Amino acid sequence: MQWAILFTYVVMVIGYTVQGWAFTLTIFLIATFIRTIGTGINWVYSSSLLQMIVPSHFLGRVFAFDLAMMTLASATSTLWVGWAKDNLGLTPHQLALSLGSVPTVMIFGWLIFMAFELKRQQTCMS
Repeated sequence: MQWAILFTYVVMVIGYTVQGWAFTLTIFLIATFIRTIGTGINWVYSSSLLQMIVPSHFLGRVFAFDLAMMTLASATSTLWVGWAKDNLGLTPHQLALSLGSVPTVMIFGWLIFMAFELKRQQTCMS
């Protein structure tokens, strides 16, 4: 499941990149579909991992925090797009490409997490 989450970040980057270079509505909508598939699968798999890892008596708090962070991320990206459009004069294409940097950073963060997790699992096996 951890490898699938990594793959979903790659799908999101592809979606944002195609959105940034799309010059027709059809291509933009296809890119949006690709990006949201990656986002949806990511959320489902990460929630499943949380359910497996977190003790039952903490699950409500953890999922409340998860939803709060998702809301904060959504508001932050909306704020960024509005501010960058008004103050930096970025085009919608440039904004889509800039939003694609978030899952790109997350790819590296997830790879680091997976490396530490793999090392921890190998240590536990020994």
